[in-house]
Amino acid sequence: MATLIIRKINNAEEYIEASALLQKTWQNAYKNILPTDRLMQLPADYWENRLQRKNRHNLVAIKDKKIIGIVSWGPNRQADSQTQNGELMSIYVLPECQGKGLEKKLLLRAENELKKKWSEAILWVLKDNKAAVRFYEQCGWKMTDNSLNVEILGKEVVLIQMSKSYK
Repeated sequence: MATLIIRKINNAEEYIEASALLQKTWQNAYKNILPTDRLMQLPADYWENRLQRKNRHNLVAIKDKKIIGIVSWGPNRQADSQTQNGELMSIYVLPECQGKGLEKKLLLRAENELKKKWSEAILWVLKDNKAAVRFYEQCGWKMTDNSLNVEILGKEVVLIQMSKSYK
């Protein structure tokens, strides 16, 4: 039985592999939310540069020398000087590896890092992604009154904000 390893991305090839994981998971998770044709046209390297942005921290889950999950966090990307909190930027696990507890392991690892620096964290989730909203609620995240109307892949969608206090 292969051991699961959760660690930081070590090299350029892993950024490429992590980006390809995001492509596959987006195509699966958002197939009934975002335009399918646009999802299928996403290049595998679409997220590579985003994953390497300053102040973005990533952990990957590796099994059998293959990245099967990723979690990203950092400072709140929309924060002004009044709001000093962290942001859970994303959690994605390959479809065939979902529902086996890996999502929660990745979330807990990111939360351990977030609470070292901030007393509260936020995240943004697609309102129509009911499974993700339920997952975060089960893990103690609470809905806030904040939402954003944004365009993703040519479709207007609503992002809702959730938060979690570490006080």
